[in-house]
Amino acid sequence: LSGIPGQFRASIRRQEGINENEDQLFQRAPELELKINNAQIGTSDFYYAQDSSFVSFFRVENDNTTNLQRFDFAPNISLPIKTVPWLGVTSKFGLRETAWTNRKANSGVGSNPSRDSQKETLLYRELWSTGISVEGPRFSRIYKREIGPFRDFKHIISLNGNYSYTPAIDSKDRRLIIPVDAIDQIADTNTLTYGVTNRVLTKLQLEEGFVTRQLFTVNLSQSYNIAESRRKQNPQTPL
Repeated sequence: LSGIPGQFRASIRRQEGINENEDQLFQRAPELELKINNAQIGTSDFYYAQDSSFVSFFRVENDNTTNLQRFDFAPNISLPIKTVPWLGVTSKFGLRETAWTNRKANSGVGSNPSRDSQKETLLYRELWSTGISVEGPRFSRIYKREIGPFRDFKHIISLNGNYSYTPAIDSKDRRLIIPVDAIDQIADTNTLTYGVTNRVLTKLQLEEGFVTRQLFTVNLSQSYNIAESRRKQNPQTPL
């Protein structure tokens, strides 16, 4: 995409059962994806991102056939909040609109419905989400060492945290979705995640001089499900 930090991809995927007696087929043809990664909106402090796709699914599993198309449009806007230099805070708000050409005949049908248990009727899902992420503070130390072509190793430790919230959608409509991949199974979230990231950089010697390279990154994180904690306090809270 010229001038836009993103990409467009078109692909075809087909997967069949290995054994001749296996009546299994999973096909995504075509699959069109458009991703835009943090494009600044004019000269403002806001950034725009988008993750959208159109997919035509064809699946045969245990003599049941599913043939449907899905359009998914998921834009979001983020705003970096200026604080102290060693702390980065970013707030985010997003929307998601998803449409399917087929759905289950009723909410009691399983995840692999027969053709008689499906309806060729448009099904829509609308979601919104919000969150805030925190990066920092960071600590670093340089080790003056030489190992082969590498020298001057820099170890960076940074703390990070993220809170994300997506409200519960109508449970009846959610049970009418024929699940094919993770997009179909998005659930409500109320989660706090925190962790620490370790990065090691080094200078690599080349013929024209030295360049900085990242050797590896290790991220350790822990998630706390606030919604699940509240259900334990009140067992009558619906899923």
